[in-house]
Amino acid sequence: MTNDEFNSTLWGAADKLRGSVAAATYKYPVLGLVLLKYVSDMFDAQAQVIVKRLADPKAEYYIPDEDSRREIATQFFLA
Repeated sequence: MTNDEFNSTLWGAADKLRGSVAAATYKYPVLGLVLLKYVSDMFDAQAQVIVKRLADPKAEYYIPDEDSRREIATQFFLA
């Protein structure tokens, strides 16, 4: 699939999803979805930073017990 074919497919899918909504108002749900994606990506990135700090003996949030560290990371960030 070429880049042009891919773009055409994406635009076709967007048109189908838009349905009967006017193009001028379509931006509101799309911008909301973009914002949610950004927030989700930022949360995942920050969760990885916290998990690394849990394992760093020099960090304020260090947890010496590896099992507890893994459980906390799984329960709150990686689940």
